[in-house]
Amino acid sequence: MSSGYRIGSIERRRKSRLRLLAKAVAVSASVILCMPENALQSAECSATENGKCVNVTRELRNVRVALETNREKLNNVQLILARMKLYTGPIDGKWTKTTEDSIRGALETYIAIGGRGPDWGINNKRDVDRFIKWLYAALESGETGNEFPD
Repeated sequence: MSSGYRIGSIERRRKSRLRLLAKAVAVSASVILCMPENALQSAECSATENGKCVNVTRELRNVRVALETNREKLNNVQLILARMKLYTGPIDGKWTKTTEDSIRGALETYIAIGGRGPDWGINNKRDVDRFIKWLYAALESGETGNEFPD
């Protein structure tokens, strides 16, 4: 078996899991969630809110500020995303392009489900902990077959 075959097979499984994850998310009538096949490999949006692409640049910056200085917490986020098959990089607590792309995809889903506001979204470093708890709940729902968190 060549390494090219294995990488292609891993990518197909990851994309398939992304599509299943997108289908599992129960969203409100005003939010339409769609995961393109290359959602985590490009800057294209993977979720829409009220028909518009969810831009998570501000939230991603807040997550980066909170996690870049806390390698243990970033390591845990990488582990969660890897267990969800959304992250394929090393679990090393370092902020890389792969880490950023994976977190961006998760943030797009998070914001598409709950929107932005004082009780949802990521407005400051404290809100990052709520996002991480949501990631844990999303992982658990996928492993137990429970409803996806909102």
